[in-house]
Amino acid sequence: MKRPKGPELKMPEVRVPAVLTDLHHDLRDRRLLPVIGLVLVAIVATPFLLGQGGGEAEEAIEVPAAIQALKESGGHRTATLTVVEANPGLRDYRKRLRRRTPLDPFRSFGKPSLKGAQLGGGSGGEGASVSSAPVTSTSTTVEKTQTTETTKTTTTDDKSGGAAPGSTPAPEGGGKGDNPPQAVLYAFGVDVSIVHVSRDADGRKQTSEPDVRKKVLPTVSLPSKDTAVVTYMGVSPKTRKPLFLVSSSVTGVFGEGKCVTGTEACQLIEMEPGFPQTFEYGEGGDLYKIKVTDVELVVTGHS
Repeated sequence: MKRPKGPELKMPEVRVPAVLTDLHHDLRDRRLLPVIGLVLVAIVATPFLLGQGGGEAEEAIEVPAAIQALKESGGHRTATLTVVEANPGLRDYRKRLRRRTPLDPFRSFGKPSLKGAQLGGGSGGEGASVSSAPVTSTSTTVEKTQTTETTKTTTTDDKSGGAAPGSTPAPEGGGKGDNPPQAVLYAFGVDVSIVHVSRDADGRKQTSEPDVRKKVLPTVSLPSKDTAVVTYMGVSPKTRKPLFLVSSSVTGVFGEGKCVTGTEACQLIEMEPGFPQTFEYGEGGDLYKIKVTDVELVVTGHS
């Protein structure tokens, strides 16, 4: 029998999601499909098993003894409840504070004993003396004693006229013990040697004698303030090497120095002591050969 011609109907293809397919393969490879089946069967069978055993569970419940006694007495309660007003009142202070003695919050512990202690220097120039007796006073006496010992350490000189070993020299312009000890200020100074190379009208080089500068302090321009080729800025906190600020009029830098700041033109250079650095300065092409010979701490003043 021939089928009548007509449009062909295509059924949509039903595909299982890839997640379920992967899950099925993983469970099958790990041999967990039987376990999953048992779990599903247990989930389905649990409500039926609990429904069949409910009657026995209800029968197993025991009636409390109090309810059983109430039933036997005919439903009437034999005990009565009495309400009593509670009035505790205040507790007797004699019982609350017994075995305790009152203390005065404004009591005095006595005045500090300054017997045997002398403050200030004597007429002979000797430092203050402190008694060797044990200190029994308050913290005020201890602070005064420590201040006296500090003054003695910083102002006492030995008989030969020099400063005592381990002591700080007394500040100038004042008597012994008159002024408190002062802090000494330090800075890193450098010793440099500068050689200037220039050209005369005929184009011949002229080299000057080395100009030696001792203990050059930070922010000093070299070789002079008018011709500030470089300016000493101190030492690097990491390498302890001197740093020099290069002038914008410098057209060339030659040597072993390390350029710290600047890409096209070096602005801040770190110089190695003992190695000269040559700077080409100005339109005339003058050369300044600067060499750091030493770096040392220099006293700059007192606070």
